[in-house]
Amino acid sequence: MTLFCGIDIVEVERVKRLYGEFGKKFLDKIFPESLEYCFKKKKKEFWGCIAGRIALKEALIKAYSQAGFQAGWKDFEVIGGGKDLTVRVKFKTSLKPVFSISHERNYAVAVVILNGLE
Repeated sequence: MTLFCGIDIVEVERVKRLYGEFGKKFLDKIFPESLEYCFKKKKKEFWGCIAGRIALKEALIKAYSQAGFQAGWKDFEVIGGGKDLTVRVKFKTSLKPVFSISHERNYAVAVVILNGLE
């Protein structure tokens, strides 16, 4: 059995700055899927939620790249949130991601593990 791992950390303030610089286009480029869950969060948790999802997409890209896939932002959809958070992979693979994300005031982090039974 081969395992593939990806991890990423994102500074919440950097996400705010990028949004300030590029506006809604910034979020639309990274998240063509809905960010509905984050918009329902308390105001002080909104940017941490976004940063966590960015970290998750980056960790997914890293893990699938280790497994030999060319992956980018738009190859993954992060849907829902909390206990119902799911990831949809847009290319054909039997690798299923197991992941965890977390955020606090300054940073968000995500880790992804893939079981390489393919």
